Amino acid sequence: MSEKIFNIENQQSPFQTIFQRMMRLVPEKDKSDKKLQRLIAFRLKIDGETAAGEYLIRKLKQASKQASKQASKQASYSMWLHG
Repeated sequence: MSEKIFNIENQQSPFQTIFQRMMRLVPEKDKSDKKLQRLIAFRLKIDGETAAGEYLIRKLKQASKQASKQASKQASYSMWLHG
């Protein structure tokens, strides 16, 4: 089974350069997340750079919108509590 796992750490190819470029889009706090790295590597391997980049950007925008909504709710709630 382990031979089927895509090992991003040992890739010495143009793929590694593309992968590193994609990781620059990821927020600093999430760059060490192995599951995220493997997801990005998988999307690159299956879909290619353009589609994987679009996927990543779309997901980052969704996460940003969600975080903004949460922060807005917290600020509104706090305003009502501390008036």
